[in-house]
Amino acid sequence: MGGCIGKHRYEYEKSKASAIVPNSPPRPATGIDTFVSLFTLGTNYDTIRIRMALQFKNVRVEAVMLSPDNLNSNKLASLEAFCPQSLYPLLQHERNNVRGSIQTILDYIDSTFAVPPLVKLGSTYESTIREWIPFIRDDFTSLVSEALYEINLHLQQDHETKLDAAFSWLDSGLAKHGNVGPYFIGNHFSLIDIYLVPILELLQPLLIFCGLGGSLMKYSHLLEYTKRMGSFPCYIPVKMDMSLLENDIIKNLGERPSPVIVNLTCLQHRSISCHLQSLVDLARNILEHKTEINGHTTGRTQMQLQLKMLWKGYCNTLELMQEHAQMEERFIFPLLEEAAKGIIETVFGAHAKELPVMNGIREDIKAVMSIDLSSSFSNEAMTSVVRRLQTLQIYTAEHFYEEEIKLLPLLIASSLGSKEQQDQVHTCVTIMESSHAHLLPYLLVGLQTYEIFLYLIMMQKNETVFPKMVQVILHAEDEFERVRRVLEDRLPLLQICKSAAILKDPL
Repeated sequence: MGGCIGKHRYEYEKSKASAIVPNSPPRPATGIDTFVSLFTLGTNYDTIRIRMALQFKNVRVEAVMLSPDNLNSNKLASLEAFCPQSLYPLLQHERNNVRGSIQTILDYIDSTFAVPPLVKLGSTYESTIREWIPFIRDDFTSLVSEALYEINLHLQQDHETKLDAAFSWLDSGLAKHGNVGPYFIGNHFSLIDIYLVPILELLQPLLIFCGLGGSLMKYSHLLEYTKRMGSFPCYIPVKMDMSLLENDIIKNLGERPSPVIVNLTCLQHRSISCHLQSLVDLARNILEHKTEINGHTTGRTQMQLQLKMLWKGYCNTLELMQEHAQMEERFIFPLLEEAAKGIIETVFGAHAKELPVMNGIREDIKAVMSIDLSSSFSNEAMTSVVRRLQTLQIYTAEHFYEEEIKLLPLLIASSLGSKEQQDQVHTCVTIMESSHAHLLPYLLVGLQTYEIFLYLIMMQKNETVFPKMVQVILHAEDEFERVRRVLEDRLPLLQICKSAAILKDPL
């Protein structure tokens, strides 16, 4: 972890006037003479860190959240002179314009407004603060930020492993230093809390959007810290608005050139794998209970219903797999060939290997449904179904693993912009027409809640297809109720897609 807080030269400039501060309503008398202005772009953890520090110092602050529209207005155009290339946040204090890294700004605040200090020199806990700051500021912040804002399912397991290690390390620190008070260092609020609290607030959206960070629950000291940090006096007035934060994340996912086509492919892999496991489980259950029929009408009827479920589930999964294979062969593989010549023969071979098994399963299920369920021939046919499904499951798992480990990283390296990636998504949806029409609820129900959420977010910019997808989900059968709830509850920004105009259109 090591290293002390480095000494940074303050990156601030002297301005000729302070008229940039926007007009604000009169403030009640507080007895505080010091006043600063803070300009930021959007909601972010560094803004909260700065405001927590100013709150601790008892400094009045005019916080102005900028957007591209008001930044270009005549009223704020002069900000560009003090903050070239929009390197926000920008702190204005008297004739000083302070910008740069978060450490630069916090160093300026601590040296300019000396009492109370963020790091009390000569205190018994000074060395502890300097020991922990680099880990929280650099390592932990980068890990959480990258996992949340650069969503890459290909790296998800790696992120989960690193998050678990970070939680463990923070938990051990709290067990050692924070067991006699509310803060990281017991009863002493410090720079550690300023760096840590805002980034811990990102753990909830990290779980919602990425399915990451669930291991926090097993670290009692860190978990309790996250519960009580909302009552810290210096955080209460500047606490993150979680709805604004989640809206910003959704917007970011729609605009940032993240590996959309890679995530789309990985999510389809996960859905197919989930459905194959369900089919194997159902087929095993049918085989195990066939001996209990013994001519009973009730047992025979239940078995026939289960066979119909197996047939329907396999037909849906087969169609999904076939369209996914077509999408890869017609679109993904040619892109891979551009990145690595000669790779197409290998990947086409994996698809060819699975095709006979897939067709054989369909014929075996038909055979079981057409003969006496109590006969020995039925047992043999059902045994064949189970064996072939297990074989297909193994082949598919190996195939998907090879693609995600060796092939999809080649697409990540291509670094396509958001426009190109949205065009790619449109092409994939066009090829996989059934999968994004009547099969869409089936595709999505094979995903976890956050994965359904992510899949829909990636689709929302396709103005031609997405409204139709919304209708399919809203009118899906009851077995897909979970998918419908995700659309209604977890995508508040997309509620417009459920407007009366859309709902009145026929499917």
